[in-house]
Amino acid sequence: MPESPVADEEFDNVRKRQNDDEIARLLSSGTNITTSNGPANKKPRLSNGTAVYENNNGFDSNAMDVDDEMNNGDENAYPSPEQAETPIITTTTTITTGPTTGTQVDKVHELNSETTFLDLSDDPARNANTVLLQCEFNPRDPTLLAAAGTDALARMWTLSRASAAHDPAAAPESPRKPKFAAHHNLLEENMPSSTTTTGLSWSADGSTIAVSSEPNDDGVAKVEFWNTDGIQLASYNTFESPIICLKWNTDNTACLTISPGNEGRSTVITVMQPSATDSIMYQLPNHSLSEQILDVAWTAPDVFVVCGGDMLKAYQITDNVINPVKKFETKDGSALSKVVFDRRTELLATASDVGTIDVSHTIPAIPSAC
Repeated sequence: MPESPVADEEFDNVRKRQNDDEIARLLSSGTNITTSNGPANKKPRLSNGTAVYENNNGFDSNAMDVDDEMNNGDENAYPSPEQAETPIITTTTTITTGPTTGTQVDKVHELNSETTFLDLSDDPARNANTVLLQCEFNPRDPTLLAAAGTDALARMWTLSRASAAHDPAAAPESPRKPKFAAHHNLLEENMPSSTTTTGLSWSADGSTIAVSSEPNDDGVAKVEFWNTDGIQLASYNTFESPIICLKWNTDNTACLTISPGNEGRSTVITVMQPSATDSIMYQLPNHSLSEQILDVAWTAPDVFVVCGGDMLKAYQITDNVINPVKKFETKDGSALSKVVFDRRTELLATASDVGTIDVSHTIPAIPSAC
């Protein structure tokens, strides 16, 4: 007996319900579902976060097209081979909490490509033991750098502004070699390696540098003057060690030093004129540098002020003679240690070891003696 159309329809409905139940079960378990009863030449493709099917001819099928065609026919009819059921797609979103991490991609510069190396001595084995005590750029030419220290270190380097990285003749593939700056020695030849260079001082115009040193073999300190070409201009070797001060006057014609005298029982102030290879000395017979260090500041080409402890005095050079010309009032127990002078305001400032700073007016040229 042939089956009735009603029985066929109920069978189809039961079959569809079973398919729907199976799809719901798979979806609840997190399984992605795609249909496979479409043409073989269609393949899934993601677009804007939703999977669609794409024919090999570039046509994109979507759920709207299938729904419209199915609504025009029997809602219980199976899709034709040219039609595909609307795929059911599940998407998964992952949310990550906590700090994010990244990879540093900043360019790392090689030290050798941008750095100029300075040799402290001609013997590489001595470089590790040399102690750098002072380093000063020329006040007018920043490509000139001078350094002083132990192991007879007294050098002036000429630093080139050109970099190997900008050399058009250098091949970009070739490794860049470290550059070593040319230098001039600022000590006389054959100085023993035990010599310590204790001080450097550039003149304000940058034309001359004063260098003080202490050869340990004879205990006599010296001061030498050099120009920027590494040529010695003058040398003075009549000082007891140590020389504790090197100060140029305001017009770069004279340089002053402070050193012990009479085997440390007194203090000697020496003013040297490198161009004339002349020097003038003044002695403080009752002052010991081991008990109280002194400092000095020039207020004019021929006037300077010395301070230390309770002493604050001005001296003037007249006819190659150093004379005291003014004594400044100080507080008892002031313990002065530093003095500076500003030429624009003509103010004199002193600092003490007890934590005070005093500022007073002074006159660059002091005619009368105290």
